[in-house]
Amino acid sequence: MNDKFSHIKWWNNKRKEKNDLNNCETYNRLKNMSEQELMFEYINVKVNYRHQKNIWILSIVLSVLLILQICKSCTDFINQVRTVASYQENPEVLLKIGFSIAGILTIAVIILIIILLFSYTKWLNESYKRVLFAALVLECRRKQTWYFHVDNKEMKN
Repeated sequence: MNDKFSHIKWWNNKRKEKNDLNNCETYNRLKNMSEQELMFEYINVKVNYRHQKNIWILSIVLSVLLILQICKSCTDFINQVRTVASYQENPEVLLKIGFSIAGILTIAVIILIIILLFSYTKWLNESYKRVLFAALVLECRRKQTWYFHVDNKEMKN
């Protein structure tokens, strides 16, 4: 069983190493900035994060409203199918098809909305990491202490 998932573990480890190296490079880039550049960078990433957070909250509200509207449309569609099926000799087949179409479309849209919200959440998380890195470097500048002394060569090994 370990052999089946070894390539997935290898890929995951490489991804984590690359992420760690990128974070180290970001930290070193911020560390080497002047005081004014660092303050500008901190303000810029903080404003960007707050803007993304507001958009995220708005997208959640709009997603809920969209889901409610889709559910309303599906119930209207099902009611129309029931009305049409009442005039048919064999209404069961028409009702099954109508319920299937409404259910599949509703579930597909809900899954799509959830995927989009999760991807936006990941993007928001990366933005928050940039804010934390800038805040960490600012704090280190004020205290004149550095938390990390990492060489890029050490990260690659």
